[in-house]
This record gives sequence, structure tokens and C-alpha cells, in this order.
Amino acid sequence: MLKDFHQHQEPPPGFGRHAPGLLKTNLRLPFSREQILILLVSVFLLVLLINLWSPLFRTKLRRLAKIQVVSLQDRFIQHQLQELPIEVREEFIQGVEAYRLKHWPRAETHFLRTLQDVPEQSNLHVLVGLVKLYRNRLEEAIFHLKMALRGNTALREEAMWNLAQAYLLKGKLDEARKLLQPLAVSNGSFAGHAREQLQQLRD
Repeated sequence: MLKDFHQHQEPPPGFGRHAPGLLKTNLRLPFSREQILILLVSVFLLVLLINLWSPLFRTKLRRLAKIQVVSLQDRFIQHQLQELPIEVREEFIQGVEAYRLKHWPRAETHFLRTLQDVPEQSNLHVLVGLVKLYRNRLEEAIFHLKMALRGNTALREEAMWNLAQAYLLKGKLDEARKLLQPLAVSNGSFAGHAREQLQQLRD
């Protein structure tokens, strides 16, 4: 019985280490060696082209972007002071003084402290966004400028223009166009610059 069992357990012909059929099997690849080589070279050239083109594209956008340093008029400052609680007015004034001196880190500190007490203040979001943009902190600048445009800010055109420039620097062309188009058809001070940028983006 045991002998019969072992006999039944023997592998069928062509199986095992010495199976000639298995050793002689030829696996066929779906592509020839020449096709694989051409594919690898094509991928390499594509990656090389992207690496060469991307810096040139970003450089073009950086040349195209024109960040506008917004001057803070006395009338705007007086109106803003009336909108602020008394306890944060001095903080705001110090921020304005630093802003006018283009001391961006100090201006950012004072404006952020003021904003903490009145987080819904659209004008303050514009100022914080501008300072962060001047410091090349694009993501934070975009956040604050977008927040400002959700409200009723006296610096709407300035916020729209500079937000568009931030988007250009980030390579977000569609978002930049959405802001430049209404500026281009307006009678504001950015109309000519907006039309020029839109034309350059089309070229």
C-alpha cells in the first residue's frame, strides 16, 4: 500500500529539476530590445526637456510679475483707525510706520498683532498679505489677500492686482487671469498694466 502510494506521488513527466520542457521554454517580451531602448531614450529626453523648460518658464513669469508697493494715504489710515478698537490703534500705527519705511518684518509683526483683535477686518488682511508678498511668502500672502477680497476692503484693486502677481509667481495662470480680466476693463489705475499682462500671457 505504502509503495503504491509513493508511486502515485511521483511527478508527471516533464516536471521537476530535470524537466527539459521547462528549461527550453522561451519567454517572449511584448517589446523588442530596440523598442525598449527607444522608449528609455524618449523618457530621458522628455525629463531633460521639462527640467530645462521649467526654470525658463518660471523666470518668464517672474519677469512678468510686477508687485505694486501700495502707498498708505493719510485718509485711509485715519479711516482705519476709526474702525479699530482703541487698545490696538497704537499697534496699527507702529505697523504703518514700519510699512512706510519698508521694514517688512516689523510691519508684519504689528499688523498681525492688530489682526488678532479684529480678525474680520478686510483692510488689515490686505496689509498683512502685502507685507508677506513683499517678503516673498507667497502662500501666506495669497491666503490673506483672498480673505480681504471676501470682505469690503478699501484696497480692493490693490489686493486684486497683487494677488494676481502672487499667482503668476506661483505659476497659477488661470487664477491670475481671473483677477486681471476685471481689472483690465475697469477705469482703475491698474487697467493698463492688467491689459498688458493679459496680452503677454496670450503670447
